[in-house]
Amino acid sequence: MRITRRPRPLIDSPSAPAPDAPASTLASPAPPNRGSVVRPGLLAPSLPVGAGPAWHVRAADLPRLPDGRVDARAHCARVLEHIQRVRRAHPSHPCAVVFDLDNTLFDTRARTLYALRRFDAEHGTAHFAGLSVDDVGWSGKETCGRLGLDPELTARVHELWDRVFWSGDAFAQDLVMLPLFELAWAAKEAGAEVRYLTGRIDDLAAASLEQLVQAGLPDARPECLFCKPSLETRTGPFKAEKLAEWMDAGHFVGWFATDNRAEVEDVLALGAANRYAFPVVHVEHALQRPGVVANDVPAFPEADLGRRATPTETRALHALTRRQ
Repeated sequence: MRITRRPRPLIDSPSAPAPDAPASTLASPAPPNRGSVVRPGLLAPSLPVGAGPAWHVRAADLPRLPDGRVDARAHCARVLEHIQRVRRAHPSHPCAVVFDLDNTLFDTRARTLYALRRFDAEHGTAHFAGLSVDDVGWSGKETCGRLGLDPELTARVHELWDRVFWSGDAFAQDLVMLPLFELAWAAKEAGAEVRYLTGRIDDLAAASLEQLVQAGLPDARPECLFCKPSLETRTGPFKAEKLAEWMDAGHFVGWFATDNRAEVEDVLALGAANRYAFPVVHVEHALQRPGVVANDVPAFPEADLGRRATPTETRALHALTRRQ
């Protein structure tokens, strides 16, 4: 599937100022180098003429994790430094960072555990009494498989899980991933608008917005939350199209953070096919679906994501640090 709009040409110019160049060096971008090879996920979208330089972060310039992947912490720090320079030189230019929700900002395993315990409560059983958040899988079905429960029971559990997990009311059970919460606020303080791009459907928009508000996340406003229209809408193309729409409008998009490996592949492939270099960051949540993410895609390793908190605790953190 191709993105239908005509893409903006990407600029990959060796004459662009270095990432640590002062704001006074900001200038109109050099002409596009149309013969250059674009590596999706590494090249930030160019700013329009008059709004700043062609700018990118190369994997070779960034620290690597022990397994060879690009360190997303270093990548995002470099992006935020650039956003600060752009905002100083061009205060009105739109800069944004983008986050997925499920298992990127919010750990959904607590929601699954809530649904499973509800099954026990409704049926007078204790199948899931000893489980912790770290014991559950992607779904009721997968968790039952881990426990070796029989197929008939698994089917009944999964039916209730599916109904409860996507009810909207259960979103309050999710735990906030603190490293991503802190990154969202760091981006806001650097001058970026924080946007939320999710595969949840429009019918869940109100509950999703309330979840953002209760967690104390920045820019928790309807205009910053983007849900797909329906379950029939494919998530990867929907997100790629939205990213392309913003880049077509000249917005500087610092990153799109998501946990889903297949989605990373889908979004990057759609971008590459249309000459977009979508700046994807992979959040390596413990619940990893199949897929292969290239080492040059910046990654938050699972080991860094163990800090989680309830929405009440994150609101307290927000108040304690007096972030506005």
